Amino acid sequence: MTMYRAEYDTRLLYSQNYAADEGLFVSTDCYAVMWTYPGAVSPTTTRVRLTYIYTKEGGGIAPVQGIMEQWKSEGWTVMDEFCDGYSDFTTAEELRDQMMQMVRSFLLGVPIGAEVEGDESPKPPAPNKTGLKKPSALKSRIEKLIKKPLPTDSDDSNVPDEDDIFAGSRIVKVKPIKASGSKNEKIDTDDDDDDDDTWI
Repeated sequence: MTMYRAEYDTRLLYSQNYAADEGLFVSTDCYAVMWTYPGAVSPTTTRVRLTYIYTKEGGGIAPVQGIMEQWKSEGWTVMDEFCDGYSDFTTAEELRDQMMQMVRSFLLGVPIGAEVEGDESPKPPAPNKTGLKKPSALKSRIEKLIKKPLPTDSDDSNVPDEDDIFAGSRIVKVKPIKASGSKNEKIDTDDDDDDDDTWI
């Protein structure tokens, strides 16, 4: 196995948790991450936020979806998404540790689980691969990008998707109106009258 060299350290800053509807649990954790490549003068630092949704099943947890974000000058930027439908974990902390292994792999450019000289952090156990679980009603960001919508007989391109948070407007058909205030009023069409207000 190849040994990689880099100093790497993480610090959990804070966690937030809540129980959502339909037996879903949501957790978010914010980490400070610091690493130094060989030959670098100073370490690189960043903040990483993990957000993951899971259910409690049979004495363990089953992940539904997770997302890893990195803080940049533009704000939180998506690094990757956890969408492993085959893994089960004993605790939410094990899921979080697996996602942090993915972050480490992403930031250092090393394979997940690889030995890194200078990384003293404890290695989480490998997740339990149990087979593909039943599909969730929640759709992942990647799944939305990959799957094409199925055409329907009543396909109306003016109707927004139900989960499109930006589709709050509708197309309005303009109805022509008469230029005068009264429908009985006759419009003067003499060409010799220059101030007939038709330019308004």
